[in-house]
Amino acid sequence: MKNRRISRISVTVCALIGFVILRSSMSAQPEVKLSAEPQLGQHIAVPRRADIGRCMSSPGQLDKCFRATANGVVYTIAFRRRGSLGNVVTYLHTEDSNFKSPGGLYVGGVVAVEDVIAAPGFEVYGARSEGWVPVVGFNGNVEVVDDGKPDEKQEVSRLSPAKGNPVRLRIQGFTMRRKPPILQQPQSTTNTMQ
Repeated sequence: MKNRRISRISVTVCALIGFVILRSSMSAQPEVKLSAEPQLGQHIAVPRRADIGRCMSSPGQLDKCFRATANGVVYTIAFRRRGSLGNVVTYLHTEDSNFKSPGGLYVGGVVAVEDVIAAPGFEVYGARSEGWVPVVGFNGNVEVVDDGKPDEKQEVSRLSPAKGNPVRLRIQGFTMRRKPPILQQPQSTTNTMQ
């Protein structure tokens, strides 16, 4: 009786060790390579070899995601199933030092900002624009750069950037952002008496 108990424990321990080893080897798979950089809202065929996980794609929103390389840059790509369109890209982010924004900014560089945009519990942006936006922090914290001193971690609420007095922040990554569409007021269809 005692030998059966020991053998069950041994089998269970061996199974757990095997699972841990298998899981670690799965996450160590090479990243998926894409032929071109994906775009927000674009249909994407998720590669079979992709290691699918969950990522925050906006405050309070988790989507399926995977890491992939396109043109020598590693991206995190989140997607969501949208009816007949299939999988659609909902979030595109990179922290790769090989990435250069259209404005010449790069990960680890410094950006002077007059307007910091903090998404609650999510990323902090160093610009209010569309396209590749520099991510300068996460969850309300940023790294302030002062020449000759080490970077100082601060809460966004303590910053006081102003026009003509920008704050210099360390770039931690880039996220592709789109301006929300402007909703047009519906035209009135009722006739008015004159």
